[in-house]
Parts: sequence; structure tokens; C-alpha cells
Amino acid sequence: MKKTKPIIRILLGISLIMLITGLNQYFTDVMATKHIITTC
Repeated sequence: MKKTKPIIRILLGISLIMLITGLNQYFTDVMATKHIITTC
């Protein structure tokens, strides 16, 4: 197996971080809306 290019590795890392942060934001939003619905 050849070593992947550093640029590709960096891009993959960035995309992974973006995905994780996006999912976290989505879940916090969903939880917030659920909380609002339950309180109302």
C-alpha cells in the first residue's frame, strides 16, 4: 500500500471534522426543538 498524499489526508481530516461538527449541530438543534415541543 502506497502512502497517501499529505494533501489528500489533510482534506479527508477536514471533511471528517466538518461532518462531525455538522452532525453535532444537527443533533443539538433536534434536541432543542424536541425540548421546546415537550415544554409547550
